[in-house]
Amino acid sequence: MWSLGVILYTMLVGRYPFNDSEHASLFAKISRGYFVVPECLSSRGKCLIRSLLRREACERLSARDVLRHPWLARDPRNELPPRAAACLDRLVPDLDLGLADCV
Repeated sequence: MWSLGVILYTMLVGRYPFNDSEHASLFAKISRGYFVVPECLSSRGKCLIRSLLRREACERLSARDVLRHPWLARDPRNELPPRAAACLDRLVPDLDLGLADCV
C-alpha cells in the first residue's frame, strides 16, 4: 500500500514524495516518512496520500479501505462546473466512474 501512496502522490503532484540528490539523505527521508503534501490538493486527496504513506505498515489503509475512501468514492462530475459536467455527459454518456468494479 505504501507503493500505491508513492504512485498516487507522483501522479497528483508531478514529482516523487521523497527526493534528494544524496542517496543517504533520500533513504533517511523515506525511513523517517518525511514528505510534504502540497496545499493545492483536496483535503480528501491529502488524507488518502498521508494514510498510504504512513511509516508503520499496520497503520496504513488496506486495499479495501482505499476503495472505500471518500476520495475514490466520490463522483468527480459533481465537482465540475455545471456546463463542464453537461459537456462530459454528452461526450461520454455511458461513462461509469465507479472504480470498485475495476479491481
